[in-house]
Amino acid sequence: MEITENEYILGVWFANNPEIGNIMLTVYKKDLIDGEWLLETRFRWYKDNKAFNSNDIKKSSTMMLNKNTSEEEIEVKNDIFLKCCKAMGFEETYYVPVKGGGKKLVRLLKAQPWAHISVLEEPEKGEGDNGRGKG
Repeated sequence: MEITENEYILGVWFANNPEIGNIMLTVYKKDLIDGEWLLETRFRWYKDNKAFNSNDIKKSSTMMLNKNTSEEEIEVKNDIFLKCCKAMGFEETYYVPVKGGGKKLVRLLKAQPWAHISVLEEPEKGEGDNGRGKG
């Protein structure tokens, strides 16, 4: 998932089964005023115990939600989703309300025991492989 400070993130829902894998839902808008709600789902099936550079199988997709759906309605429906996950053996379920931008998302996720975050830093001015700086 790649989120910038320009997006408005409603929240992140996470369900984990240590023997199988995990599911993460993120709901956000690219434009707070006129944007469509986007629901990004990420499924991860465990193959090893590595957080990064693992052989785990990961699948993700993004879909648009109805633009007129309220934040409260999205939260209720995704909470029902987590209850269904729990019934299917995903014992660990979490909801992280963000209601803000990318920096707030990173700060909140860093506090979660299940989140493994790699933050991509913006290249410094004059750096990069564009032929105008160090590369």
